[in-house]
Amino acid sequence: MSYIYGIIYPIDDIVKYCKERGILVVEDIAESFIGNQFIGNPDAIMSLFSFGSIKKYTAFGGALAFVRDKEVYNQIVAIHDTFTFQTKIEYQV
Repeated sequence: MSYIYGIIYPIDDIVKYCKERGILVVEDIAESFIGNQFIGNPDAIMSLFSFGSIKKYTAFGGALAFVRDKEVYNQIVAIHDTFTFQTKIEYQV
């Protein structure tokens, strides 16, 4: 489910449907971040936020992920730790 134009959609029925079938739900709340007033559906395994209107530039240093599953979080961290460190200078135009 992707939230666009600042709209936050009620996805409880979708989450219920997916959970009954063993499907994990990842929310893309890219354009609807409103601070800690809404951090995504608590039953989604992950809620992703990106900031700014020029996504290809701001996503490198302006994103937020709420990962609710400890095992998934640990897998993400393990993969991330294999990445080569890149400085900001590499992305300056």
